[in-house]
Amino acid sequence: MENISLNEAILLLQNSRVADFNLWRFNNLTVKIDLSGRDFSDKDLSGACLNGALCMGSNFSDSKLSRINLVQADLTDANLTRADLTGALLMLAEMDRCILIDANLTATNLMGARLSNANLSGSRMIRTVLIEADLKNTNISVEGKSQAYTRYAKF
Repeated sequence: MENISLNEAILLLQNSRVADFNLWRFNNLTVKIDLSGRDFSDKDLSGACLNGALCMGSNFSDSKLSRINLVQADLTDANLTRADLTGALLMLAEMDRCILIDANLTATNLMGARLSNANLSGSRMIRTVLIEADLKNTNISVEGKSQAYTRYAKF
């Protein structure tokens, strides 16, 4: 897996071959991954290592993204409607205008993430970590806020 190109590695992701993609990723940690505008709807990318990836405007609707690593990823304008992000790592992620309608954010770590103008309506936020997250102008329910850890979050 170490000798394949970035485009071949992205194809592994599009075919939900996460273990093979992660093997390539761990041998190519300095490669910047650009998934902007790609369609990953209805895919199972659980456990994928996409830290620092560019995913602007990508479609992850109805996808299984549990335990995915999107630390410091750019998900600006991404669609994560009904995505399952249980236990996902999104610390310091850029998520401006991100659509997370009806997403499952149970035990998701969004510490320090920027979610300004994002739509989290209907999202499940049990034990979701939003410490120091930027939630300005974010559509988030009172119930969602009450079930999440929001210390030092900016509303």
